[in-house]
Amino acid sequence: MTTTAPAGLRTVTWELTPENDVPPKLHHQLNALLRESFPYTTEQFRDGRSWAGARPERRLIGRIDGRPVAHTGLLRRFLRVGGTDQLVGEVGLVAVHPALQGTGVGREMADRTQAALATLRLPFGYLNCHTSVLGYYLSVGWTALDGTDTRHYEPDDELTALVTTARPMVLPVTAALTAWPAGTRIERDGTEL
Repeated sequence: MTTTAPAGLRTVTWELTPENDVPPKLHHQLNALLRESFPYTTEQFRDGRSWAGARPERRLIGRIDGRPVAHTGLLRRFLRVGGTDQLVGEVGLVAVHPALQGTGVGREMADRTQAALATLRLPFGYLNCHTSVLGYYLSVGWTALDGTDTRHYEPDDELTALVTTARPMVLPVTAALTAWPAGTRIERDGTEL
């Protein structure tokens, strides 16, 4: 899959890759992209890791001249919402190289992420986002779950479940938003992607 980037940029080539097919060299390249994109959390990407908590099942990777410039991790999992088990495609590790932010690459990545979730036949995409990127997710079709929080384990403390301060959001994929279960607490039962 390829797409033409905005004027002045080269072509971005996209691939959806299973986690077991990511070679070590690509993990190191993704580590560099994630560290540049999230400079305030570089300690999460220690030892050359290209993941922070749970490992993704699939990776959507955008490249220019073979170098990763955009990335989204996807993981199928069940969440507990108001006593209901809800299958979702958890989305995380969403990054666009700082030099390409605001160029349309992020919007293209969002469209391709939704298509990947549909290919996996998932009813919803799910993520937690910080206030600083809320506008981006709202602009590409995600819905904030007001009055709802998420409890999960942190990678460095898997003995104590914590409530995150990040905002839970859903993306209707193969189901309508009205099918999302009612509840004020989402139980992740594991570490964040």
